[in-house]
Amino acid sequence: WRALREEYIRLLSERKWSRARAETRLNALEVASEPYREQQLERWNRRAMSDEDRLCHRPYRARRFAKIQELTEQRELRFNRRGMKSEERRQRHYEKLERNLEKWNQVALSREDCKSRVVQRALARSRREHRRERWSMVKEDRRSRRWRQDQATNARVLKRIGRLLTQWRRSVAAAATKKPAGKK
Repeated sequence: WRALREEYIRLLSERKWSRARAETRLNALEVASEPYREQQLERWNRRAMSDEDRLCHRPYRARRFAKIQELTEQRELRFNRRGMKSEERRQRHYEKLERNLEKWNQVALSREDCKSRVVQRALARSRREHRRERWSMVKEDRRSRRWRQDQATNARVLKRIGRLLTQWRRSVAAAATKKPAGKK
């Protein structure tokens, strides 16, 4: 009762009640209920004594029946204890199964995480390779464009050189066909 009383007062003080006021209120209630408690205690003592007297003064059969009833109650108690132990074992077994299932799920999840990381790495690697390929294709396109431009430039230069060479040949041929005026 003292521990319950202290806990009750502590809870009330946490709820901003005055500790002294709560103690005085409980003391007043205890004093007011004292006669009733005394009466109940006396009633309980009388009943316990009468039960004890009845057991002592019963005839043999009644005592025998009481003994059988007591044994039956003990057997039921043992049976209940066995049942409780069995239930506890079953619960421990299920808890163990649950723990194993949790471990299995954790392992499965970690495997899935590992697989997803492998897939993510492969995707990242594929993206990088794709970027490299695109970049190399861009470089190749630039090189080939430059090469075509160089070829076109070379063709124009060669064409110009060919025209100049043709003009030079014509002028040399024309000069050779023309006779110098001073020579006959």
